[in-house]
Amino acid sequence: MSYKTIVLPKSLSDPLQWDQLVEKFKTFRLQSLQLSPESFSSTYAREINFTQDIWESRLKSTSAITAVIIWDPIPSSADYIPLILNAPWIASLILSGPLNAVTAAKDWEEQQNFDPGTTYFGAVGPEIERGYVLNAIYVLPSERRKGLANQLIEYAKLHAVEVNKGKKIMLVLLVNFESFAARKCYEKSGFEMVHDYWFSEPDGSGSKGHAAVMRLDVG
Repeated sequence: MSYKTIVLPKSLSDPLQWDQLVEKFKTFRLQSLQLSPESFSSTYAREINFTQDIWESRLKSTSAITAVIIWDPIPSSADYIPLILNAPWIASLILSGPLNAVTAAKDWEEQQNFDPGTTYFGAVGPEIERGYVLNAIYVLPSERRKGLANQLIEYAKLHAVEVNKGKKIMLVLLVNFESFAARKCYEKSGFEMVHDYWFSEPDGSGSKGHAAVMRLDVG
């Protein structure tokens, strides 16, 4: 038995399998929001009310991929659909993009409904045309300190470089500024903090959150 990283498909020919996948995706996301609310900018109270169409649209999105780590009882198995549907999910990551590197911070603010002008992804040289945001990086509490977050990040890095045929690209992630363990984890993958900012918490309490922007150029 071993850990295996798999990108979730955006469609399946079998409608029953597709419904299973959407339900498993939804269940893992809601479980993550309940277990570790501090790890996300969204909330369980918000997403529990999402319709089936919203969950499906997240999986089908052409501007993002979702990668998960699962238990693989037979590492040599080439049929990954049964694994996705039946094996436990251990961790997940969403790679969003590509974004125009020059306008990536502004574009991300608009997509996420952030306060205008809060985020900054750092200076962008002419050799970098595209940027990606690593989002919703999550590992089950029982599976942490095993290098799984870094495994997901490495997978996302290789995927983005391959898609861009080796051209230099910008990878960015946003993390709770006070989450020093998470920041240290991302530093192990080569990310460096380029900005930090305050924002209004999404729970409507009026309290402020503090986020760090971390970046890595690869390719």
